[in-house]
Amino acid sequence: MLRKLFLLSLLIVGHAAQAQDATARHIVALSKNDPRVMNWLDVLSNRFGGRIAGSDAYTHAAAWTCTQLQQWGVHAELEEAGQVTLGFNRGPWSGRIVAPLEQQLRFATPAYTAGTKGVQRGLAAIGPATLAEAQARAAQFKGKWVLIGGDAGGIGRDGLDDYKPKAITLALIEAGALGTIQSAEEPLYAGTGAPGTWAALPTLPDIKLAAPQYAALKQQLAAGEAVTLEFDIRNWYYPGPVAYHNVVATIPGTGKPEEIVILGAHLDSFDSATGAADNGSGVATMLEAMRLLAASGAKPRRTIMMVAFGAEEQGRKGSFAFVERHAGQVKRTVMMLNRDSGPGAISGITIPSAWKGVFARVEQDLQGVHPIFDFAPAFDDTPRDRRSAMTRRAGSDEAVFALQGVPTPRLSAISDFDYPRVLHTVLDTYENVVPFRSAQQYSAVAIALMAYEVANAPEPISADGYYLPDSTGRN
Repeated sequence: MLRKLFLLSLLIVGHAAQAQDATARHIVALSKNDPRVMNWLDVLSNRFGGRIAGSDAYTHAAAWTCTQLQQWGVHAELEEAGQVTLGFNRGPWSGRIVAPLEQQLRFATPAYTAGTKGVQRGLAAIGPATLAEAQARAAQFKGKWVLIGGDAGGIGRDGLDDYKPKAITLALIEAGALGTIQSAEEPLYAGTGAPGTWAALPTLPDIKLAAPQYAALKQQLAAGEAVTLEFDIRNWYYPGPVAYHNVVATIPGTGKPEEIVILGAHLDSFDSATGAADNGSGVATMLEAMRLLAASGAKPRRTIMMVAFGAEEQGRKGSFAFVERHAGQVKRTVMMLNRDSGPGAISGITIPSAWKGVFARVEQDLQGVHPIFDFAPAFDDTPRDRRSAMTRRAGSDEAVFALQGVPTPRLSAISDFDYPRVLHTVLDTYENVVPFRSAQQYSAVAIALMAYEVANAPEPISADGYYLPDSTGRN
């Protein structure tokens, strides 16, 4: 009798392994025969464009993402993640020197900063260095485009949190200036300013002009030359508050549905370009991974959840909202895989050696999938300090999960994509990602297989020892 039970158990395990292998093979075949990752990037970057939280582009992109997942048979819904005080949309912009010699200008404006009142033309003037000078020269700034100094790193002239115009800004507004112009390095970075309110809208355009053109313009003015400028900047607003949403999609587990594997990518972007690399490429790969899982008929033991987060660029607000709302599920999340690093090909993952068996299956699944790209896990059993995941300049949405004690293994990638050059600049467009379409598709199938193998693993996925123990975590 015992021998029969033993043979039966071997048969059951064998069938389970065979089904698992068949699902992995199906995922790979779907990716090879019908690759669609660039379809999703095309929609995100060319149909909706720059997707700053609180814009129509973001609202429509979130709705489309949710609907697309539902069309694949995946349960998906929109969850409110926060609100901004003022709605903002960016239209076209143009600027030129009209006289003495006509020349097109290269410039950008941060989000939530003022546009022009249609086409506005006026002389340029060198601006004041102090408030006292601004007040003393007030008559000289009426109807002028005013060159000012200060840091023009792409951030709004008047702050990031609450719109409170500086004293010099107020003086220039009162004087009747047309707008301010700062020098900016290329490629032009245009981030965000401070959202105001409908009752107190920003009114003075905040122009970041390419440094060579700014220097030449200032030299002309210093030599006493009259220079006429013309700008047409269609930044426009609508009354708030405006809600933005996370998109949450779920493939329920069949054996341990309470344990969760989360796939994450932020859906929002800065809007001076179309958010193709940051982070359309991340959302596109996660969407494609979910399509491959759904189309393969995957029935993993654990639950797989994908979250497209809102307002990552404004302080990871969408992921903070998610972990607060889903606190119970977050505690039972065995792993969070985030994609926010550009369109390189995923080449590996750094994991504790206790997970070696799981990712050995991923490595095997990916063998021969691509003639150039391959996948190999790296092992590191050193406990991590979860607090180091969150800094002002480092860490994306995964850092929020790390603070909650969720393992967030680092994905490695190979690519010659110049990510720093396009990050948050006017160059973050679809055509710059197109040469990496093969890498994008490979990353999508790698994500799908990692999610599936982790979610379907017969062995436990333990977080023990992943982080250093402290008073706020699970270890």
